[in-house]
Amino acid sequence: MIYRISLLLIGICFSLAGGVSVVSYLNMITTGVGYRDYFVFILTRFEFYILLAGLVIIISSIYSSNKKSE
Repeated sequence: MIYRISLLLIGICFSLAGGVSVVSYLNMITTGVGYRDYFVFILTRFEFYILLAGLVIIISSIYSSNKKSE
């Protein structure tokens, strides 16, 4: 149980770090960069992959089985 809670907290931290960066890059759109260029830029940034990794960790910690193998 403590393992799943720690994974959940790590996933939340990763998601926050990546999500804040992705949202802050939205300021590029106000400078005249198009949506397509914005998404191409985001796909090349490390922060986007931190966001995805955090989401995967959160989902796996919530939906993983709690059964112990005997």
